Amino acid sequence: MMAYQKRIRIFGLMISLLCMLLTAMVPYQQAGGVGTLEIRFSDLGYESDETLIGIRADRVYGISWPEGWVPEPGSTLKLSFSHSPALKVSSSVVVDWNNTRLGSTLLTKSNADRGVLEIDIPENLIQPGYNSLRLEFYMGIHDDFCEDLVNPAIWATIHSDSLLTLNYSNAVPDLDLGRFPYPLVDSGDLKENYVSIVVPDIPTAAELNAAAIVSAKLGKEATYRELALESITAKEAKTAKGNLVYIALADKLPAIIDSDLSFLKKQNGAYKLFDQKQIALPDNAGLLWEELSKNDPSSIALVITAENETGLLNAAAALGNDLAYPQFKGQMGIVLNVQKPEIDKAFAGRTVSLKELGYADTAARGFRNQTVNFNVPLPLAWMVNSEVSFEIHFAHSALLHEKQSAMNILLNGVPVTNIVLNRSNVENAWATVRLPSRLFKVGNNQLTIESTIKLIEGYINEEDCGANYEDEAWVVIYSDSRLHLPDAPDDLVRTLLDYPYAFIGDTSLVELALIVPDEMDSVIAKSVIQIAGRLGRYSSGAALYPTVQTAKTALEAKTPYPFQILIGLSSQNSAIQKINDQLPLPFDTKTNQLLPHEKIPSIVSEETGYLQVSQNDSEVFLVVSGTTPESLLWSSGAVSDPELMMKLKGNAAILEGEEAILPIITEEQVEAPPQAPTETGYQPVTWVMWAAYSFIALTVFVLVFLWVTELIKRRQVRKNL
Repeated sequence: MMAYQKRIRIFGLMISLLCMLLTAMVPYQQAGGVGTLEIRFSDLGYESDETLIGIRADRVYGISWPEGWVPEPGSTLKLSFSHSPALKVSSSVVVDWNNTRLGSTLLTKSNADRGVLEIDIPENLIQPGYNSLRLEFYMGIHDDFCEDLVNPAIWATIHSDSLLTLNYSNAVPDLDLGRFPYPLVDSGDLKENYVSIVVPDIPTAAELNAAAIVSAKLGKEATYRELALESITAKEAKTAKGNLVYIALADKLPAIIDSDLSFLKKQNGAYKLFDQKQIALPDNAGLLWEELSKNDPSSIALVITAENETGLLNAAAALGNDLAYPQFKGQMGIVLNVQKPEIDKAFAGRTVSLKELGYADTAARGFRNQTVNFNVPLPLAWMVNSEVSFEIHFAHSALLHEKQSAMNILLNGVPVTNIVLNRSNVENAWATVRLPSRLFKVGNNQLTIESTIKLIEGYINEEDCGANYEDEAWVVIYSDSRLHLPDAPDDLVRTLLDYPYAFIGDTSLVELALIVPDEMDSVIAKSVIQIAGRLGRYSSGAALYPTVQTAKTALEAKTPYPFQILIGLSSQNSAIQKINDQLPLPFDTKTNQLLPHEKIPSIVSEETGYLQVSQNDSEVFLVVSGTTPESLLWSSGAVSDPELMMKLKGNAAILEGEEAILPIITEEQVEAPPQAPTETGYQPVTWVMWAAYSFIALTVFVLVFLWVTELIKRRQVRKNL
């Protein structure tokens, strides 16, 4: 059996090496060369075909062009569409790009089923950032198209396999630290961002701490965009493509970067840092430097360094702080001091406005089911145990019909209540809505305001069917609308299902510590950077500051961090050893294997990864471990890959491969006691059900009693006869 498993592993290793070789053969697009990207509408998020109904209907598609791309000639749109075969031959579809007409075609019987329109997109019309592709259909059956206003035979379908072919070349990036995180993370959606972080082969805790801060910040800025973030060795960096980030103390810098650094000089046997005027930096100062990558002229090399650990953390913290890095100009930045962010509990226990959540005044226009969505990122939402008050500041059109216009409020797709729109709340209106706690979920919560408006009788001229009356039907939600969020209880029993929100504390990550072995290597560095980069995507706030500590430092701390992710083999991390008895599946800390446990079979495996959850009154632990360095990377990958994170549940998990996750539940979780009602209308329904059952039983009893009584009477009458 062991020999068979070994052959399987060897075969898998050969396949992996072959894939790596094939990947290396794929040309990487550098500055100057022309690249081509083909994207279908389904790739832009429009996964299904869209059917438009009406005599005049349009759709607008947003394309976010990367800052690091230069548009080149040859871009095209291949529009695939179908339409009603009954349409008049004068019906047509037109295509606009950024409000410039590109072309059109008539809608005829020959293109009624899967018609195709191919149009060139001039490169001078493509702009960095948002670009709008607008498709407008003009359709009718009768000569007087006013007769077709409510005709269901007036339709056209835009197929999701419509294709955009975009030609581009990579631009040479500007060397300006004030534009960070560009070009490490491009604002465009179409470009995959490649960032490799390089630290010394044997890093210090401070160097890993700086790497964790930068990784988390890049993850936060990437949000939904593609970001290939990894840790590589100095040797690998010599041929690596994409953006490079070098993080090291000044005396280690020459060992990891092959570049003539004008700011670094050796004096009296020690390396010193100098500014661009060749003035020596003060104590505890950090230095940031950007230059073009020698491997790839379309990418940069960012250097983060200092003469001591305090300065190095200052330099990294400056990049993690939205108020700090915009002050830089040019290639070099000098950092004297940056404070850690304050804990705000991710808005818990206080009032937060829509503006604080990043929203401006927002309007919805149209007659039916016009929606405005707000994302409420509540990492502590899983703790909410009482309703949330939402005060809505709004205004609406004065031309609406008072008895047929309303706003519906939904939380995570579930209707909560509605607000009637009438003349009493036309301007500067406020309304308070109670959002039940049971509708909140872990992480992001979607708050939806859906408006339905009918204009006053007689306002719409039926003969003027070409007029756009939808602009007269509007609702605006002001950004000073606010949510009153409750404090959270501290007695939640966490499981892997609650990862990551239940394990990071404040969303600035300031309450989080990554605890690593006292002796670190490239595997620990990969794990820290991988985990921090993913956690950054769940962070918020103006500044991020996760901490990296050695196990020795963590155990000696008088005030330990309330949220700790313990990384490493159990035999090498004394922080894991300290809580070993509290873990769901304790380790044999000499062999890194699990001790026998009644819940799992006793199987000896050469390589196994482990994830475990533990907590006490003041600390929450997530253990990321394994039997070997490779299996440790499986575990760190499982809490960094969103697809694998969806498989996590229970208070432990065993990994027999990169994607082979076995959730373990060693004890039943105690459910929280039922919440006391706080307002009429949100009472528990148990008593109602008992009352209903009692009423039904009583009714049945009475009916049976009456039936039996009547039966006895009839028998008595027959007997008398």
